[in-house]
Order: sequence, then C-alpha cells, then structure tokens
Amino acid sequence: MKTRITLRDGRNINSNKILEIGYCELQNLLKFETPQYYSSGVYGWSCDWYVLSRCTICMGYRPVRGIRPDYDIIEKFDSLARESNDPMEVKDLLDRFQCEVLESIK
Repeated sequence: MKTRITLRDGRNINSNKILEIGYCELQNLLKFETPQYYSSGVYGWSCDWYVLSRCTICMGYRPVRGIRPDYDIIEKFDSLARESNDPMEVKDLLDRFQCEVLESIK
C-alpha cells in the first residue's frame, strides 16, 4: 500500500538522485515494481515514488523536478521491457537503466 507524502518529503528521500519521468513513460519497465509513496495536490494525484537501489523515480502528471533522462534512453529500455514477461529480466533492465542514466549525467 502506498503512503501519501508531500513533494517536499519526496525530495528528501534521495535528494540528489531523483529521476523525473512523465506519466506512463516507464510503464513497462516498472510493471513488476510497486510504488512506495504517492503525492497529490489540489488537482488530485500528482506522482508515484519508486525508491530503487541507485535512485528514486518520480513518475506522474506533475513529477518533482529532478534528473530528466533522455527520451531515447527511456524508450530503449521501456521497449525492451515491453517484450519481456520475466520479472528477473525486467529487474535487470531496470538496474541497467539506472546505471545508464546516472552515468550519462556525470
């Protein structure tokens, strides 16, 4: 079950490694993950928070400002995950995605 947090609290989860992802951009890559938190505001649901091993992914209609991965990287890994129904393979793709995004910002 997700816990409601404020955007400010979300920034403090892992403040220097938050990935800002638009709604459903990583739906296939995150299909076996469960968000730990969600944020909402006056307009309703804003985003879900996935706390992962190397970073935190904030995905939704109004995600918090963070590292915005290139669309090509997002599309590459999400399309690979779309073809797979093996949870371990998708988990491996998610780890590779995190590594590639964090390497691209250095």
